[in-house]
Amino acid sequence: MSEFRKFLQCSPRSEANDLALRLARDYTKHKDAIVIEHAYHGHVTTTMELSPYKFDHGSTVSQPEWVHVAPCPDVYRGKHRLADEELLNEEKLYSAGKQYSDDVKTILDGVESNGRGVAAYFAEALQSCGGQVIPPKDYFKDVASHVRNHGGLMVIDEVQTGFGRIGRKYWAHQLYDDGFIPDIVTMGKPMGNGFPVSAVATRKEIADALGGEVGYFNTYGGNPVACAAVISVMKVVKEENLLEHSQSMGEKLEISLRNLQKKHDCIGDIRGVGLFWGIDLVKDRVTREPDQKLAIQTILALRKGSGILLNADGPHTNILKIKPPLCFNEQNIMETVEALDQVLTLLKR
Repeated sequence: MSEFRKFLQCSPRSEANDLALRLARDYTKHKDAIVIEHAYHGHVTTTMELSPYKFDHGSTVSQPEWVHVAPCPDVYRGKHRLADEELLNEEKLYSAGKQYSDDVKTILDGVESNGRGVAAYFAEALQSCGGQVIPPKDYFKDVASHVRNHGGLMVIDEVQTGFGRIGRKYWAHQLYDDGFIPDIVTMGKPMGNGFPVSAVATRKEIADALGGEVGYFNTYGGNPVACAAVISVMKVVKEENLLEHSQSMGEKLEISLRNLQKKHDCIGDIRGVGLFWGIDLVKDRVTREPDQKLAIQTILALRKGSGILLNADGPHTNILKIKPPLCFNEQNIMETVEALDQVLTLLKR
């Protein structure tokens, strides 16, 4: 991320996304934010207010008037969904992405017509808790054009997807090599491999606008232990060639999962990249009705019978999330897919 010259260090993810909102507001002089359906950006008050994953599902923190929710760019379950035979069609995916980015423009126009301004559009580079969603090519690039034309900034949350999760690219927002560059990037989780550390990366002029006459201060941000953890992570990623490894294992995992889909009608969709995958379990492939019960039974059976830890997530709790450590190898893939095959066969008898 050579275009960024300022890195502000924090402790948990929530601090980083809260700080990103402050940066965007101070720089643009606007207040509002756009997020996407099912998004999750943290557990402090402001980031919960940015998280439909929380406020749409019974949280005591409700959606404030300054938060506007755009449709999630999900081509399988979203507003502009594709037919099964179109899910891998580049032309259809591009068209759907355009429709989703136009939805953001509509929100921007509406906000402006009401005398308000959008400071930032927030999105995870790949939506994780919301269902392992891969946005179509050029979606972020088009959204960025709309947002910047209305005086806002693009904030990309790489907390779950950065540091080689998607394969050869260090950052998931670089997935398509389409020239898209965010204005602010937040990062955490794998950054410290379990140690509590996060950061915000941005341009100098944006960082310089923060706080007015009051400087940024964080008691634990940038402490020596946290910095040592981050340096060690980056060293291991480089020395053990984990970007290429993640790419290679992702390709092998995709083949195995698509073969599994051919065998089990309860698998409606397989989506992912690198070591970031989702299995969408359905009661019926035609209607795509989510099968929450099967998803929960599956993760419990895998845990009890094989010691394999997966989770069920998404707005319907029917998506099996596969996000293993980057050292996950071919043997691990075989064991996981075989165990999943056995469990689904047993549960669907």
